[in-house]
Amino acid sequence: MRRLLALPATLLLLASIAPTAVGATPPTVTLESQSWWRKAGIIVPTQVGAHVHVKATVPADGTIVDGYVNVPITITLHDAAGKTNWFRMGSESVELYKRDVVLGPCLDCTVSFDVALNLGRLSTGRHELRMSANVVDEDPGLDGAQRMYQSTGYQVCVRSCSPTYRDATPPSVEGRGWYTGHDYQNAKFTTNPWDIHPGRDVGVRISGDTTFGGLYIDPNFHAGSEGVRVRTWSGNFTGKVLLPTNVAPGLHRLVLVSSDSQSAGVIVAEFSAP
Repeated sequence: MRRLLALPATLLLLASIAPTAVGATPPTVTLESQSWWRKAGIIVPTQVGAHVHVKATVPADGTIVDGYVNVPITITLHDAAGKTNWFRMGSESVELYKRDVVLGPCLDCTVSFDVALNLGRLSTGRHELRMSANVVDEDPGLDGAQRMYQSTGYQVCVRSCSPTYRDATPPSVEGRGWYTGHDYQNAKFTTNPWDIHPGRDVGVRISGDTTFGGLYIDPNFHAGSEGVRVRTWSGNFTGKVLLPTNVAPGLHRLVLVSSDSQSAGVIVAEFSAP
């Protein structure tokens, strides 16, 4: 599928938990992660370059799971000079799924499929679930392959939420952008990303060779709009940021950006205002 206009290149995480009822399936979270690249330099919010992103619906953190779970996947490329060759999912140490996926080059193209993910192969405890779509060469005009991919860092409990991998006080979610010759650009919510409210603190962490970071509400990078700028940084940051109270009722997006000026990673978490 192609459209004339490309969407903004961000590394996104869209979090929403389905309601729980007696006899219902476990609650799920819909995640979308992206990586972007612009050789001439990223300019937020107007010039964000080529990007790849993966959208998936997975068990919500804190839900005890075991065995097979069905994970719907959508992979999209925007303004891409390169193409994908594979998609994979796994934990911090075990590859659980991998398949060939050829998509691009294109202005805007998408492919969707379901993954039967066997979480029962993992040891008991809280793991970091990761998913990535690999772009073989995002700049074919240069010598060598200019690889680009996105990655998520999302926690899932297999048979128990203990022991815990990496984070002592989960839950947390992280989006990562990677490009050949560049460090990971990491954007992370260190507080529960599906418990965000106006007028409250949100924990954030941006890291990598970061030269620019930003936290925004409802930006539209495709239209060159940053929405409400909550805060920006000129380097790495770990701490809490107070969200404004004057947010209109309804559904909103909280966007955290981490960039080294050419490569970037972003997380987006949906939240509602009363």
